[in-house]
Amino acid sequence: MENRKLMEIYLENQELVFSTWYEKTVSKEIGIEDGELTGAIPSLEDIINKFKKWCSDNVKILKKCICVDFNYPEKKKVIKNTVDLAMLLIPFIEKEIDFPYEVAAMIILLGCDKLCAEIEQSE
Repeated sequence: MENRKLMEIYLENQELVFSTWYEKTVSKEIGIEDGELTGAIPSLEDIINKFKKWCSDNVKILKKCICVDFNYPEKKKVIKNTVDLAMLLIPFIEKEIDFPYEVAAMIILLGCDKLCAEIEQSE
């Protein structure tokens, strides 16, 4: 699937992007490469909480990639299309973060404003 189309689908279907990220993350954590996870997928709320914890654990990397290198606050003012914004974010996070398409979509869906607010205030 073309990357832009995938991003459009992710941004339209929050449950799909979060569950995809969850499955990929858990698969990597337990070492399943080509197999399928068995068992129930947690609720969307539980997955969002897991993602927020992941963000907290990776806050320094995220702030550097998203707020400093990408300059999210400025890009958000100029780029009103969320698909364009997410697609432009990917090159800034893909070297540091697994599953950049899912993470970019989730970050855009949840908003980077709080993540980047401290940096803006210190300038």
